[in-house]
Amino acid sequence: MSGLRVLFVGQGHTFNRVSRAIRQAGHEVLEQTGAEGEGLDALAVSQGLPPDLVILPGEMASGLIRERERLRKTVAKLEEALESRKVIERAKGLLMEQQGLKESEAYARMRQLAMDKRKSIREIAEVIIGLADLVPDTRRTVE
Repeated sequence: MSGLRVLFVGQGHTFNRVSRAIRQAGHEVLEQTGAEGEGLDALAVSQGLPPDLVILPGEMASGLIRERERLRKTVAKLEEALESRKVIERAKGLLMEQQGLKESEAYARMRQLAMDKRKSIREIAEVIIGLADLVPDTRRTVE
């Protein structure tokens, strides 16, 4: 049985002891570094197969977990903003088409409604779209 491919990030005496113990146990140490960033870069660009095990100091692991959670929240907010933008653009297009408004006028009308009703512009846009789906445009001619 071959040993594990281990990426170990650490520094100082403890780093040296653990790295030596990993090798003595028959495992390959992919990266020996005391610089935390270098170890993660080695993980990303290691040649061949990725490591089977990554050993990080507690403070680094905690920082990575916090950063991952922050990025997950950021992505969720951006996805929500993009979806809101799509809904608002669709409603704006409907107002422009059905009421002959300019783009800025359609947006201003939705913004004013949102302020008057104490709702978000997206909520107003969703109502406009819902109503447009229910009420046909009477300006269109049926052939």
